[in-house]
Amino acid sequence: MSNTRRKFFNSIGVSALGVFALNVLPVKFIKNGKTETQPNPKVVIHPLAVNRNIKGDG
Repeated sequence: MSNTRRKFFNSIGVSALGVFALNVLPVKFIKNGKTETQPNPKVVIHPLAVNRNIKGDG
């Protein structure tokens, strides 16, 4: 294998490992500095929403 081919495939391999590492590591938590989410999200039920507990006639 020539030296230029070796450098080319070496750079491809290093780039692939770098992309894999960025996908596996939680970079968004490191960047944000916050690892926990809010335990109780504030959800407002629409007043005209259909109640799913009531059975229909059918």
